[in-house]
Amino acid sequence: MNKNKWVMAVVLVFLLGCKAAEGDGKQALTQSADNKHFTNAQLGLSVDKPESWYSQSVEETLMLQAQGTRLLSGDDKNMKALLDASVKSTLNLFSFFELPPGTPGKQTPSVISTAEYIMAYPGIKTGCDYLASMQQLIANSQMQLQFEEGCQTERLGNSTFGFVNASALVTPGLQVHQRYWACRKGDHAIGVVQTFYDEAGDKATTDIIKTIKVQCDS
Repeated sequence: MNKNKWVMAVVLVFLLGCKAAEGDGKQALTQSADNKHFTNAQLGLSVDKPESWYSQSVEETLMLQAQGTRLLSGDDKNMKALLDASVKSTLNLFSFFELPPGTPGKQTPSVISTAEYIMAYPGIKTGCDYLASMQQLIANSQMQLQFEEGCQTERLGNSTFGFVNASALVTPGLQVHQRYWACRKGDHAIGVVQTFYDEAGDKATTDIIKTIKVQCDS
């Protein structure tokens, strides 16, 4: 298995951090009573997971984060320090995979969401502002990710999200595609990344994206 294809699916987890307000407790965690309908009380977010898809646990996410930090930073100590700091402040909202990560011989589409406390960055006013900052960080990492020019917008539920498309050659003959989404909600930026390898994966991940409900600032 080529490890790089897995870090492609979770790169946003390292680049989007979240600082939950003190005392929020379980409200900061996304929960589900039926492993299909997921809600986050703190951010007022809900999303539906296909019944057959895999929802990654907090422990599994942390292990994948550690692997991703090594792959993204390489020998760059400054980048590693930056990513380590991001991981420590990260709250993963949800991580859905069509198959469990690491399934032999399978390229697994996924949808992953995180949030970041952005009060220290007054210049970030929209989802597109946030995605521009994310692209700068990726450009300085070891990740060879190619972005399409321009940030587009689309309505998800009652909110406007910015989104950008990206792709990378993971192995000879294997192209991975990603679509990064973001919106601002009060003191936070909510980000989502969908990863897919073909048209079927694009449709499956987009169907999940369309179930997201959250009241962003616009």
